Amino acid sequence: MGFFKKLFGRKKQPQQAQVEPEKTKAPRDVSLEDVEKELDNVKEVEKKASEEKTVYHIKKHPEGWQILKENATKAYRVFNYQKEAIEFAEKENLEYLVYKADGTLREK
Repeated sequence: MGFFKKLFGRKKQPQQAQVEPEKTKAPRDVSLEDVEKELDNVKEVEKKASEEKTVYHIKKHPEGWQILKENATKAYRVFNYQKEAIEFAEKENLEYLVYKADGTLREK
């Protein structure tokens, strides 16, 4: 990898907006209903986060096999072999789709 690719290659990920927590109540002022409501809110946030999971595509690249973020034009990473790209995606817990060398979607 060249010097400029190392220096300018990756863009920083945008930070998610942080939600300010509500003022906490004293333990004796908290009811079971309050706890259940808060748990429901947490579950909703987790559900939204899981729905927004990015899908990566493992496709043929002139130098080997690339991992592309959905709707991206530039490769996230390039590997010599398709197997290496799949292993990397699994290691990083990425949700991915694998394509054959001819560009058609491969079944898992």
